[in-house]
Amino acid sequence: PRLADLNGKMICELWNSSWQGERTFPAIRDLLQKQFPTAKIIPYTEFPQGTVETQAEGIGEIVKKKGCQAVIVGNAG
Repeated sequence: PRLADLNGKMICELWNSSWQGERTFPAIRDLLQKQFPTAKIIPYTEFPQGTVETQAEGIGEIVKKKGCQAVIVGNAG
Protein backbone atom coordinates (compact mmCIF):
# COMPACT_ATOMS: atom_id res chain seq x y z
CA PRO A 1 0.00 0.00 0.00
CA ARG A 2 1.00 3.59 -0.63
CA LEU A 3 2.46 5.42 2.37
CA ALA A 4 0.48 8.35 3.79
CA ASP A 5 3.66 10.45 3.82
CA LEU A 6 7.43 10.04 3.94
CA ASN A 7 8.13 11.69 7.30
CA GLY A 8 10.40 9.49 9.39
CA LYS A 9 10.59 6.85 6.66
CA MET A 10 13.66 5.14 5.22
CA ILE A 11 13.67 5.89 1.49
CA CYS A 12 15.98 3.96 -0.81
CA GLU A 13 17.04 4.73 -4.35
CA LEU A 14 17.48 2.08 -7.06
CA TRP A 15 18.98 2.96 -10.42
CA ASN A 16 19.34 0.88 -13.55
CA SER A 17 22.23 3.09 -14.77
CA SER A 18 20.11 4.13 -17.72
CA TRP A 19 19.61 7.90 -17.54
CA GLN A 20 21.74 10.43 -15.63
CA GLY A 21 20.93 9.21 -12.13
CA GLU A 22 24.22 10.68 -10.93
CA ARG A 23 22.72 14.07 -11.77
CA THR A 24 19.03 13.63 -10.98
CA PHE A 25 19.07 11.51 -7.82
CA PRO A 26 20.93 14.17 -5.80
CA ALA A 27 18.31 16.73 -6.91
CA ILE A 28 15.43 14.38 -6.01
CA ARG A 29 17.13 13.61 -2.69
CA ASP A 30 17.53 17.32 -1.88
CA LEU A 31 13.87 18.08 -2.66
CA LEU A 32 12.65 15.13 -0.58
CA GLN A 33 14.81 16.15 2.40
CA LYS A 34 13.35 19.67 2.25
CA GLN A 35 9.78 18.38 2.16
CA PHE A 36 10.29 15.50 4.61
CA PRO A 37 13.17 16.52 6.91
CA THR A 38 12.82 13.48 9.18
CA ALA A 39 13.11 11.01 6.29
CA LYS A 40 16.35 9.10 5.87
CA ILE A 41 17.57 8.36 2.34
CA ILE A 42 19.95 5.63 1.29
CA PRO A 43 21.44 6.63 -2.09
CA TYR A 44 21.54 4.42 -5.16
CA THR A 45 25.30 4.05 -4.69
CA GLU A 46 24.59 1.73 -1.74
CA PHE A 47 22.71 -0.76 -3.96
CA PRO A 48 23.48 -2.86 -7.03
CA GLN A 49 23.22 -0.75 -10.18
CA GLY A 50 22.25 -1.70 -13.72
CA THR A 51 19.17 -3.14 -15.40
CA VAL A 52 20.05 -6.77 -14.70
CA GLU A 53 21.16 -6.02 -11.14
CA THR A 54 18.06 -4.02 -10.14
CA GLN A 55 15.79 -6.65 -11.65
CA ALA A 56 17.59 -9.56 -9.98
CA GLU A 57 15.51 -11.89 -7.86
CA GLY A 58 17.39 -11.00 -4.65
CA ILE A 59 16.97 -7.22 -4.87
CA GLY A 60 13.88 -7.33 -2.64
CA GLU A 61 15.87 -8.97 0.14
CA ILE A 62 18.64 -6.36 -0.18
CA VAL A 63 16.07 -3.58 0.10
CA LYS A 64 14.45 -5.21 3.15
CA LYS A 65 17.82 -5.72 4.89
CA LYS A 66 18.57 -2.01 4.49
CA GLY A 67 15.25 -1.19 6.21
CA CYS A 68 13.66 0.53 3.23
CA GLN A 69 10.05 1.57 3.71
CA ALA A 70 9.86 3.35 0.34
CA VAL A 71 11.90 2.93 -2.83
CA ILE A 72 12.49 5.30 -5.71
CA VAL A 73 13.02 3.14 -8.77
CA GLY A 74 14.65 5.07 -11.59
CA ASN A 75 14.13 8.73 -12.25
CA ALA A 76 13.37 9.24 -15.96
CA GLY A 77 13.75 7.35 -19.15
